[in-house]
Amino acid sequence: AGALVQSGRLPVAAPIPLGIALFMAGMWMLSYSSADSGEAQMRLATWLRGFGMGLLFISPTMITLAPLASGLVADGVALFNLGRQAGGLAGGAFVATLLEWRVPAHATALSQYGQAGDPALDSAQAALATRLVDHGYAAAEASQASAALLGRQLMQQSGARAFDEIFLSLALFFVLAIPVLVGTKLLLARGHARRVSQAGVAVAASAERA
Repeated sequence: AGALVQSGRLPVAAPIPLGIALFMAGMWMLSYSSADSGEAQMRLATWLRGFGMGLLFISPTMITLAPLASGLVADGVALFNLGRQAGGLAGGAFVATLLEWRVPAHATALSQYGQAGDPALDSAQAALATRLVDHGYAAAEASQASAALLGRQLMQQSGARAFDEIFLSLALFFVLAIPVLVGTKLLLARGHARRVSQAGVAVAASAERA
């Protein structure tokens, strides 16, 4: 993307919509993951997310830094990285907070399907206990260990469901972010045009007085 933009064959803002679309598609696909999802199920989604982020980040970097005078490049890089780091920290805090809220909520919801005495649960626990006995556990220990393993699987599935919500929320984030970014760009462009116009009027007035 950077090579195409620098060669002049591609407008500098052209990769941004494609990057957003690929990133949103990857996150949407990841939102269907489960605790049993593996590399084969998640390969395409992670590739789409990675390519999307690459296309998405290269253009704003070039748009931000390319017009700067040589003496201001270091300041521009510093401010750009400050904003990028602050955004990353905010995103990390959002993910951690959502996990803290949603994992217990999903565990509570899923535990309703694993009440003691439920035939499906008893059957699963018995099958798991049998497998543990086959691997050398005593019968009494196998029963306790199978219950602990089922509890661990419940928490794993709760975490997977919470991450599914995070992936979907990050995809939907762009539905709100795109209008904000476009609106900010338009406001900045209008402000710049107004300042240029005012400067032109001031120069013309000064020339008339002279």
